[in-house]
Amino acid sequence: MNADLKGQDLTKLNKTEARQGSWGKPVLYVLVAGLVLAGIGAITLEAFDADEVTADIGGEGPAQ
Repeated sequence: MNADLKGQDLTKLNKTEARQGSWGKPVLYVLVAGLVLAGIGAITLEAFDADEVTADIGGEGPAQ
């Protein structure tokens, strides 16, 4: 096993440092893109006002 580690920098990290991920720009881009897409979806759904479509759901159906 030690033969695989020759020539590598072996920096000691404590348990907390080893678990922490970085919040670089790629993460920020994904978060912002997700918020933008959610906003576009909300605006799109609002454009198709659902009140007209759902007004007749649950009402009296055809007489049987």
